[in-house]
Amino acid sequence: MNYKTLSSKVMRVFDLADEQSRKFVRKTGLICPENCGECCRSKKVFATVLECIPASLYLWQIGKGDMVYDLLGSDTERTECIFYKENNDERRKGHCSIYPYRFLVCRLFSNSVQRDADGKSQLLTCKIIKQQSKIEFDKATSQLSEGLKAPIARDFAMRIYAIDPFRGKEFLPVNQAIKIALEITSKHPEMFSKAS
Repeated sequence: MNYKTLSSKVMRVFDLADEQSRKFVRKTGLICPENCGECCRSKKVFATVLECIPASLYLWQIGKGDMVYDLLGSDTERTECIFYKENNDERRKGHCSIYPYRFLVCRLFSNSVQRDADGKSQLLTCKIIKQQSKIEFDKATSQLSEGLKAPIARDFAMRIYAIDPFRGKEFLPVNQAIKIALEITSKHPEMFSKAS
């Protein structure tokens, strides 16, 4: 399977995650604070190489693959996601420079659940959301206990895994995963023309 095909399949999973997340948000009102960026600056953001294929192809298509690869190679201290861009304006903390190609964790965090040992749904969220959106968090927690359906993060991870078990299995720090994706897709320049 070529990387364009893999990318298309991954993007379909991403689209489904976005669709289910939007439904959950409409019912609960629970969303990340605007321009927060705390997750993007965390050392704990992980993705699979497969999830990074669409972003890496995009970077090669716009002529930035080498630049991002070189930044990742030279900046060994970087813990924040390479795609997070700080804003100088204090009112706006930052943004994702590849938003349409962001990874599952970025799409599902605060809008999905994991199952606990008893099979109950637990929101995947952070203390910022719990504090700043307490009403919406409590409402969403209550709705989940009453049977509200929410995206299940593990189900989406398994969908990615099913596309390509080799590249969709291991979760790596996001910058490491994107570097590997850039390496493997760089070997196929015929895929980078915008017309194809």
